[in-house]
Amino acid sequence: MCWRVINQDRRSRGIFFLAEKIETIKIAGLSVFNIADGLVMAYTDEHTQPTLEQLRALVSEEPERLVILEDAFQCNDELKTNLVQKCHIHNIDLWMA
Repeated sequence: MCWRVINQDRRSRGIFFLAEKIETIKIAGLSVFNIADGLVMAYTDEHTQPTLEQLRALVSEEPERLVILEDAFQCNDELKTNLVQKCHIHNIDLWMA
């Protein structure tokens, strides 16, 4: 576990100032970074393509922001489109890097 700094007004600005923890958790078999107790979740394993069911499990955690590496989709545009739609429905800010 490590610590990072996040702002009190983080939900509206995404600026980091107060200490919040970052931990690695398992969701539906995926190793995911859980930042600020679920405020942000990040999947950064470009070598393992998540399944639609795994992505649904991530979305069901309802983070404010979900970060995922585009390479994790391994050129599966249908999977990427499904995630975009699920995040939109659940009002989750999706960032792909």
